[in-house]
Amino acid sequence: YEWVWEDPNLATYSDSRIMERYALATLYMSTQGSTWNNKTGWLSYDPTISECAWAYVDCKFSNRVETIIMEKNNLVGTLPVEIFHHLTNIFELSLSNNIGLSGTLHEDLGTGLGWFRLHDTMISGTLPDMAFRRLTKLRSTHLYRNQLSGSIPSSIYNLDDLQVLRLNANDLTGSISSEIGKLLNLESLWLSGNRLTSSLPTELGELFRLDTVYLHRNDFDGAIPTELGRLKKLKDITFEGNAFTGSMPAEMCDLRVINVNRLVTDCRAASTHYMSCDCCTSCCRDGKRCVDP
Repeated sequence: YEWVWEDPNLATYSDSRIMERYALATLYMSTQGSTWNNKTGWLSYDPTISECAWAYVDCKFSNRVETIIMEKNNLVGTLPVEIFHHLTNIFELSLSNNIGLSGTLHEDLGTGLGWFRLHDTMISGTLPDMAFRRLTKLRSTHLYRNQLSGSIPSSIYNLDDLQVLRLNANDLTGSISSEIGKLLNLESLWLSGNRLTSSLPTELGELFRLDTVYLHRNDFDGAIPTELGRLKKLKDITFEGNAFTGSMPAEMCDLRVINVNRLVTDCRAASTHYMSCDCCTSCCRDGKRCVDP
């Protein structure tokens, strides 16, 4: 609070503005703001420089902080919970490509975020169920290439507005719940590069807006559901590097003719989990060395 209370203009600010400036100050101090690549305006007492004009901060349609897009800015440290508690109007937060960010995701990520991008960091731990339970406006979340572990929380399957879910390249375990069929607005699903197991739920075939599905390099098994052939908007789908059995369903091959640009599985000879596929765009051997069939 020290920086806030020493502000000579404090008496002119509303309570909500004081709390927003305080939240921004905690972000600066928790992530070594003095070493950021760009910190223009941050922690200025100049009354002519609003926090809305600080680098990467935008108030867009009001005098309240609505977006922070601060990628590749050398943030080092942990995310303070204050930015989620006190930036109550924020709907877009992007702190990606800051490899020095560490720690875990808070149980409280606020309620207003529509776009949450925090990829290519050192964030670890589990995906907090309670946090996603409260993010009812979430449309897009990019949490890939971190060190996240544990299972996909059930609350994610209740995000009615979710369009993009990118959790690839982490260390997630468990299975995809049949509840995924509730994500009727989902367009892009990236779960590749984890340790997810079990068979794919047939309910994936109910997500008629899906155009991208990346499932490669996990531990999925069983047959590929024929229901996926109902995804008429599908353009890219990958299965390689898993333990699927059988042949590529004819329904998927029909999609390949209609719309799909990329259909990949382990259909190269000598694959540990060989799958016959006459319609794949690429055939891999154990998720690697993919070639045209």
